[in-house]
Amino acid sequence: MKEALAELLKPVAGHLADFFSVIPLWGVQVIFVLMMAGLGAWIVSLRHEGRQKSPRHGGEDPGFALVHDLRFWAVMLLGMQCVLVLVFR
Repeated sequence: MKEALAELLKPVAGHLADFFSVIPLWGVQVIFVLMMAGLGAWIVSLRHEGRQKSPRHGGEDPGFALVHDLRFWAVMLLGMQCVLVLVFR
């Protein structure tokens, strides 16, 4: 069964490999960075998620700090991925 499926998909894989080998590396990098930028913009548009009021502290608001905002860390990780892709070509 596996062999029959592999033989069936082999021509499709060959055509896809030929298609993707035409795309230059800089094009792939641009597409990747644009996708990460779009994902980062979407993350920033989400509502704030982070530390909530703690009953342990009498329900007081712990205050907003950038490092407690999960969106900040998500965008930082996306930026680090982009830097890695651009540096290690």
